[in-house]
Amino acid sequence: MLLSVICDLLNYYSVIDTINNVSSIGLLCYLLSISIILSKRFSLAIARAEILSAENARMIEEISGLNQNLEERITQRTAQ
Repeated sequence: MLLSVICDLLNYYSVIDTINNVSSIGLLCYLLSISIILSKRFSLAIARAEILSAENARMIEEISGLNQNLEERITQRTAQ
């Protein structure tokens, strides 16, 4: 984008001869590249959230099993 602005400035001061409004093309390229980068980051964040959610569910199941086992052991020891 910076290059397109510099190109427009040089064209305005008649240092070089280019097409008019190169900065608009530069801005369009900049916006497209930013949108692609953000979409990739968002999709990676969604994938990571799904992985963490599955891991969280597994840990909750494991903790529930440990709690049940602990309750049974407490009941057995109390009965003795």
